[in-house]
Amino acid sequence: MTKDPARIRDETVVTRSDAPLSTTIEDETVLLNPDSGTYHGLNEVGTRVWTHLESPVSVGELETVVADEHDVAEAELGPDIRAFLEDLLEADLIELRGATDDS
Repeated sequence: MTKDPARIRDETVVTRSDAPLSTTIEDETVLLNPDSGTYHGLNEVGTRVWTHLESPVSVGELETVVADEHDVAEAELGPDIRAFLEDLLEADLIELRGATDDS
């Protein structure tokens, strides 16, 4: 799967896929994709994003909430969150729903 940041828009809904197992230790999370056998480590901000993905959420709402939690401008954090979501998508850890080119 190739990265395509244009497919993740404000109205795109994202949620965790069923595959990953996760555990959080202090402010960091470790994810395991049992299908591929790969581990992924998340820092504090990645852990917050992962927590919010427990239920389907729009990318715009996710950016607003995480920016507010970390007292950072949405415009500054948004591109990083979208790149992170692309990484999670490429690793089959999340699913996109609605408002995508391939839905």
